[in-house]
Amino acid sequence: MCSRFGTMDGITVIFILWCVATQPATASLSCRTEDGQPVDWFVLYKLPPTTTGKATDGRAYVYRTSVSTQGDDGSTWIFSQQSIDSAASLPGQTLEPIYNFPEHVVSEDNDVDERLLLMYNDEFPNGTSSEIAAHAKGVVAFDGQSGFWLVHSVPRFPPAPGGDRSPETRTNYSYPATGLRYGQTMLCVSLPFNQADLIGEQLQYYHPFIYHWSVSSSSKEWIQMVPNLVDVARGHHVTKPPWSRSVQLFSSNQLSIISFAKARQFGLDLYGDWITETLKNALYVETWTNGQGHPMPSLCINRTLTYVPRLR
Repeated sequence: MCSRFGTMDGITVIFILWCVATQPATASLSCRTEDGQPVDWFVLYKLPPTTTGKATDGRAYVYRTSVSTQGDDGSTWIFSQQSIDSAASLPGQTLEPIYNFPEHVVSEDNDVDERLLLMYNDEFPNGTSSEIAAHAKGVVAFDGQSGFWLVHSVPRFPPAPGGDRSPETRTNYSYPATGLRYGQTMLCVSLPFNQADLIGEQLQYYHPFIYHWSVSSSSKEWIQMVPNLVDVARGHHVTKPPWSRSVQLFSSNQLSIISFAKARQFGLDLYGDWITETLKNALYVETWTNGQGHPMPSLCINRTLTYVPRLR
């Protein structure tokens, strides 16, 4: 089992990946390798600057994908030869289509192809921030067949598409200098279109701070298939109990994923009261400790839960 945990003010999403599918996804919009090949999922850790070794400038990262094998040192984590701010990096390759495609993609039958893009971050690329919306960051992108959900921890990232999408004027992939000082994480999952609105339901528990939302479609019926994503884009979020929701998603290669989401009114210990009890497993947790409100009281349960203040 592969696990990725992320926590935010007011909203937490946790993915549990049951690693049973390893063949690459084939979608036009999907997570991608550094060679630009579709992949079912990847998880990435951007390393903080170090005084020695390969990560002195804060641009280095290690990663795993659904098709990766052991690294040169025998580790399951691969030290990338690309820097995080390169267009050839994992996020650079994955996000490239949202900058490269024209605003309206015309197919052979002259219809506008379906495409949607939702980008959220509690700190926008221009520095605008929110004290009310979730401490959550991500990108949701789909066409009429498939897409990806990229969940990450980087403030001011990624830039929204802009210009007329021509090579001379369009916005291209970039990584902010403000994201180099600390370690950061990214989790990307490729998904079929029938999972898109389930993501929309989860996002309504987030109350995300949205800085870009666009839809291109000649079909009103297609837009009507994602009402929850449309509601999120319009600022809708849960306003009454229940304050949490878990859902099983399936990746493009039928990888089973459990997504946990909570609103700020949840009021319980996320890991001790909910996640460990649901999974019936002990957890090691590295989490955000500077959130709003006050720290939760000490937790004493039978199942082992270890909060890790620092990772090496």
